[in-house]
Amino acid sequence: SFLCPAWRCQRAHPQNIAPKMSPPGQDGRYEVVHDRIVLRTGPSTDEKIIQVFKRGDIVHGSPFQVNNLPWLRASDEFLEESKVTIPKDVQGCWMLIDGRSLGLGQLLKRLPPDRPPLTAAAAAPAVSKPAPPDESAAKQDPAEVARPTGVSGEYIVVNTKIVRRKTPAIDGAPLKVHNKGEIFCGVPHMCNNVPWLRVDKGAGWMMIDGESIGLGTLLSPATDIAEDILLWAEEHKKTEGGKSVVWTAQTEGELQQIAAKTHSQVEPLKFWCEHNAVLHRLEHAGFIGSDDFTLGADGVAMKILRFLLRCRAGVLVMAEDPPENPPWGEDDFQAFLRENVEPQAPFRCRVYMPEEQPQRLLVLLHGSMVQGDDLVAEAETLRKLMPETAVALPEAPYVADTTHGLRVWWSLPAVADAGESSSAPQSGSWEAPSKIRQRLAATLAWLTTRVRGVPLVLGGFSQGAMLVTQSLPTLADDVKPIGVLILSGLVSAFELPSGVKCLAIHGDRDERISLEMARGAAAADQMKKAGLDLQVIPELGHEISDGVLDRIVGFCDEVKPVERGVARREDDSWVQEANQAKLLRWVKRISQMITMFDDERFMTHLVVLDMAGLDSTFPTVGNGLVRYALHDAGPDKRGTVVLFHGKVADLQRDTKALVEAYKRLRLSVCVVDYRQKFSQFCVDATIVLEELEAVTGSSSSPVIIHACGCAAIHGIHMAMASQSYPAFLRRRLRLLVLDGGIGNFKSLPPMPTGCIAVDPIGNDKKLKYVGIPLCILGGDDACCGQVHKQTGHFSVLATSAEMLRQDNLLPSVVVSPGTALMTETGDARLNPELYQAATEALDQTRNIASKVTQSFVNDVLSSPDINEAIDPAKYKVNDLIEICKMVASVAQKKQSATHMWELRAMQEPQRGQELYKFILSCCEPAFKKHGGFEPGAQGFQQFEAVAASLSQGSLELAEVRAQLLEAFSLQRLDEQVLQLERDTHSSFGVKLSQCHEVLDNAIEEWNSDTLWAEAFAQVQANGGTPAVARDVFRGLNDTISLSHARRLGFKGTDTEVTQRMDGTFHLWMHCDPSLRAKGGTVQKKAMHFLQRLSDECSSQQAAQAV
Repeated sequence: SFLCPAWRCQRAHPQNIAPKMSPPGQDGRYEVVHDRIVLRTGPSTDEKIIQVFKRGDIVHGSPFQVNNLPWLRASDEFLEESKVTIPKDVQGCWMLIDGRSLGLGQLLKRLPPDRPPLTAAAAAPAVSKPAPPDESAAKQDPAEVARPTGVSGEYIVVNTKIVRRKTPAIDGAPLKVHNKGEIFCGVPHMCNNVPWLRVDKGAGWMMIDGESIGLGTLLSPATDIAEDILLWAEEHKKTEGGKSVVWTAQTEGELQQIAAKTHSQVEPLKFWCEHNAVLHRLEHAGFIGSDDFTLGADGVAMKILRFLLRCRAGVLVMAEDPPENPPWGEDDFQAFLRENVEPQAPFRCRVYMPEEQPQRLLVLLHGSMVQGDDLVAEAETLRKLMPETAVALPEAPYVADTTHGLRVWWSLPAVADAGESSSAPQSGSWEAPSKIRQRLAATLAWLTTRVRGVPLVLGGFSQGAMLVTQSLPTLADDVKPIGVLILSGLVSAFELPSGVKCLAIHGDRDERISLEMARGAAAADQMKKAGLDLQVIPELGHEISDGVLDRIVGFCDEVKPVERGVARREDDSWVQEANQAKLLRWVKRISQMITMFDDERFMTHLVVLDMAGLDSTFPTVGNGLVRYALHDAGPDKRGTVVLFHGKVADLQRDTKALVEAYKRLRLSVCVVDYRQKFSQFCVDATIVLEELEAVTGSSSSPVIIHACGCAAIHGIHMAMASQSYPAFLRRRLRLLVLDGGIGNFKSLPPMPTGCIAVDPIGNDKKLKYVGIPLCILGGDDACCGQVHKQTGHFSVLATSAEMLRQDNLLPSVVVSPGTALMTETGDARLNPELYQAATEALDQTRNIASKVTQSFVNDVLSSPDINEAIDPAKYKVNDLIEICKMVASVAQKKQSATHMWELRAMQEPQRGQELYKFILSCCEPAFKKHGGFEPGAQGFQQFEAVAASLSQGSLELAEVRAQLLEAFSLQRLDEQVLQLERDTHSSFGVKLSQCHEVLDNAIEEWNSDTLWAEAFAQVQANGGTPAVARDVFRGLNDTISLSHARRLGFKGTDTEVTQRMDGTFHLWMHCDPSLRAKGGTVQKKAMHFLQRLSDECSSQQAAQAV
């Protein structure tokens, strides 16, 4: 899970941020499909307007992706022909292609090269026309006059025929005539104001546009293979090579696989190609030329992508012979990257730059088996404590656990418990591979260049610290640090360069690397001579605490004193910064504790996992993590509603009515497409709060938070978290609307995630800290809405809010059991209570309640979380693994399996309650044997909290814990049943519940006194002997069986019906052991019935004999 806000990387003032721009796509003609579109001085809606074009106009230019939005850069020819007056110093003119991010829809539509315009207005000749030939240059050599106007690309013949000539002139010597559909590769040129294509490999020239000779367009850019490989292939099927290929139903799928694999292989180059060493390797291999260095990283990566796709798809589509060099095949190219490029490539980094030129650089490497953003919260805190320092976080290159995205620098040996420091390695190596050390050196070289060579402090945590110490001797002089930090990672003596200070920090409760091991390394003569300073922190485990961060700051100040800014000395500002740092670390801790709830089996109750969200044309915040759509209410807007959706299937469709209702109040609406992972809910809410100016389009307008369903977690957290931010931001938040909001964990149906230590939702308790007016609606959310009979959430929130209002902890509370919209009006109008609450909130200036802010800081941010309260350092990972295995073995016993199926058949809430009791009974023996947990429910809560914490650092514990949760999952059983019920051929269309009902009825029938009396009378009437009793019993048994079989819908003869029912019950009994046990009960009851009949007959015969 993403543990903390990495979105702040490389933050700077807006005027200092260069737009993130992709390489240009193929130029072409576009039709204006909106009422009007504006031409601007830059690719931003904030740039000045130069000219307006109307629907049907045809424009020409090259498409770009700028900050994730599609823009068209108008061509010079088009601007000249359209007589556009370009302001001085403007380098290019731009039009937005798609305006959905502004609520406008599509603005420009690309025209196919061989198709007419979409509208009659567009049927007129394009605005951009080639000028007539320049007669003054006619006597010059055409090849010398020609100048390139673009980059190399493929062009397709769209005229019936076209002549390839020796020179770019109409009277040039003809080389060959080519037909429509043929494709050529070359560079476009302009010669005497006529566009020509210089065909690759000196193969001559071809006229692109023949309008000057009355022929119209002759060549058009072919589809970019990197943009649409299927359309590219469709065009190339018409070539001579393409005609020789036999296309099958699998060809399209093969092409898509080629595209996906190639894109994934080239993706790392977008970062690596920023470094000259990598570019030289690519040049040496023949992928690029020296002239390509100027293309930039994205441009180089795009060129290689097109080359690889062309090679790989050309073999499949056009039966081409593959080139011998460079290594274009999937395996060969991957090997080339691994062996030649990766060792020269820096690690991916998150870089936090100060607002001004940094005075020093701190580089921190994370530990093993963590996500790449593991130290983001610590970096944010250090950034606030040292505002003059740039902080960089390299990311380990290898993913050891793809499920959870856990990374390692290299494979370490497996060791025993922390206290057994003498245990020998079992696998892996303590020594970092030379390639990894080389990449760290490349990373430091890149970082120091970026910060203009300021002094470097290099540090690492756990395995990251080991990599630092082993890399020091190989670092060049220009990247050697002035200080080294070893955080919970001192395992052996190392070579410390002369003059470099080193601080090692270790906890006496470290369960991963023992204190004895650290002390042994520090006691070596080599370390004593180098002046290593080992500081031991009491009660510290294998972690970075706030106290460790303070020591890091002190060490940085010691090795490189810096001038503090004024803001650092202002008490209010300092407190504000400290509170924000606490907030980020608190969010990280909470996120770590609840990753278990990211499971799809839990999330499916809260959201629609395959919801149609916002596509890539919409803007993002948080470094691309959260996407949003801003529906602008116009220049007279009164404020903005930040809308967090609930359980909806289509985000835009299902929020449209609410958006329109708010716009009636002149309120813009920002619809947030957050990540559908429970552990990221608070993270994403913090992102939105951090980027409030971006998502609302304003730095000062009022904001209403409207949170639906499970997103009440987002809304409440956003309001709570604002208590850690400056007053001007808090004043913007005017109202919190909980629309069918989730109340707490207990209000949900029991989930397959087991029991929990603390309520991961607890919204009813969190209301104490929101500090703004509150409106609670019953709502119609599919998960928690009052309309869907989910009354528990509304009740618990309303009750809690009313009590807080009476205690003056909430300014005002509006409660309505209805929905946000008035459904009876037939149009989009707000509920009267919501309308009034929103209007009053906008009209009133918010007073900042310092009492609420202080309570939030003291009660939430400054209090120990469940991990600290229980102290996981007291427990050994191996002990927890053993407990999980013991409990799982109990759950797998035959008797336990039968009981689980019995629980599955129960109804809520009894089903959840009985499951809880069963889990506790299975855990009790293991907890008692361990001796470190309280008895009963409290002990299980302790175990869950400790296991959740320590499993972050132990893959084996995480796996056995997941297996344990799976063993107690009733939903797993539900899925098995559903799968069999869908297989109507095997189950004959009979459901498991019907089988249970049949056996329950059979038990009831064999217990019936009425049936026994009737059977006994029949036995008496036929002689009253035990033999007669057995015959009567067999008849009754057959009658009951046939009756149930007919009731289940079986048809046919008695034999056929009986056989089908026997097959059905055999299938379901194999699946459900409780059904098998119930079948045994039926047999016992039937045998008892027969024995009773026989005994009664024997007794009467004996009496008659006497």
